[in-house]
Amino acid sequence: MVHPFGVLPEGYVDWAKNLGIVIKETWQEYLVSHGNVVEEMKQVFAELDKNKSGSLDYAEVTELAKRFFDGREPNEKRVMKIFQALDQNNDGQVTLDELLQGAQAMHRAFHGDAEEFGIRSH
Repeated sequence: MVHPFGVLPEGYVDWAKNLGIVIKETWQEYLVSHGNVVEEMKQVFAELDKNKSGSLDYAEVTELAKRFFDGREPNEKRVMKIFQALDQNNDGQVTLDELLQGAQAMHRAFHGDAEEFGIRSH
């Protein structure tokens, strides 16, 4: 079933629930819906930063993708896109600030401030 990002057909979640299927947020939907909740994002970052380096490496971002990719294993191409989108300074690490900025940019894009930041919302 194909539908616009972030929009499920009316009654879809209830229909799936009746069949024993739990609809989870994708990582994009999670960031969009929680992008302005800084404390929650800090908690997610701390959980993912297993080596407590203060930044997420590729493997830790892969865990982020797994966690929010509908419970499925994301392919390498998808993880690379996520990593590149979050690693704003291209240093091979994603800091908390980069994660928050990425989340907030997506949040703004889907909640009305898109034009102000040069992001087109669909």
